[in-house]
Amino acid sequence: MAAARPGDILLFRLNLEKWLAYTRPWALLIAWFQGNPVTHTALVVDPDNGVLVEAWYPRVRKSILENVLEGCYDWEVVRPTGVTEEQQTAAVEHALSLVGRGYDVKSLWSLAKWLLLEKVFGPFVRHRIDVKEKGNEYFCQELVTLCYLKAGYSIPDKLDIQDPSAVVPKDLMNRRVFILIESSMCLVGE
Repeated sequence: MAAARPGDILLFRLNLEKWLAYTRPWALLIAWFQGNPVTHTALVVDPDNGVLVEAWYPRVRKSILENVLEGCYDWEVVRPTGVTEEQQTAAVEHALSLVGRGYDVKSLWSLAKWLLLEKVFGPFVRHRIDVKEKGNEYFCQELVTLCYLKAGYSIPDKLDIQDPSAVVPKDLMNRRVFILIESSMCLVGE
């Protein structure tokens, strides 16, 4: 992650060809529900050493990029437009303070239900539970979104989404709001 800086967001894109060699049924389900191959997000902590913070069952953890990929993901690093380095540093500090907290399975299943309804009835249907003060458990995108909220940068506002828990990994593909910094699939600018 040569071009990344602490606080950038790592998007994991399901590579179906690689995925077939591994069994990751949840990743395929997430991709199908969203209609997008981005199935996981994490916050970059130390780009030189590939260190990140992610919510991965059963808890929020510090990880190394190589250990997360496990052969079935490509990745992209994105940066929110207009974010300051101070906000990114604050987001990383908050993420590090959450290491060890639980994984939010209940909200993830609720989100899956709403994504299915959105798939059937269209984009006007979106998850609407308030998670700002919901407790000590997080799923991947919820962790990233709430760390940025604590740092004073609102990803949901930039995406015109009312509820932080309604942001899903595919939303971070929005190039109006997120700048592509680096990718394992191609060199940026090519």
